[in-house]
Amino acid sequence: MAPPTVRNVVGPVIRRLRNERDWSQELLAAKLQVNGWDCTRSWLAKIEAQQAYVKDFQLLYFCAVLGTELEELYSTLSISKLSRLLDRKSK
Repeated sequence: MAPPTVRNVVGPVIRRLRNERDWSQELLAAKLQVNGWDCTRSWLAKIEAQQAYVKDFQLLYFCAVLGTELEELYSTLSISKLSRLLDRKSK
């Protein structure tokens, strides 16, 4: 069986940041909507589960709403992890 396809690397960090604030997915989605991105709770769940791609402009919404820097969204990405992801893609 093939490993699941990872469509983003920021999902787990977004989940962690949301949980640190004690926010539900519904609350984060509502905050994103108030700030101008029509993100639903189900779409947010897919992002957190790494089942949906995250566009660059969407990252900026997450940073604004979560009060964080872009670099923090990529804090779990190491060069070795990136190499493994790229190797898996090329096979």
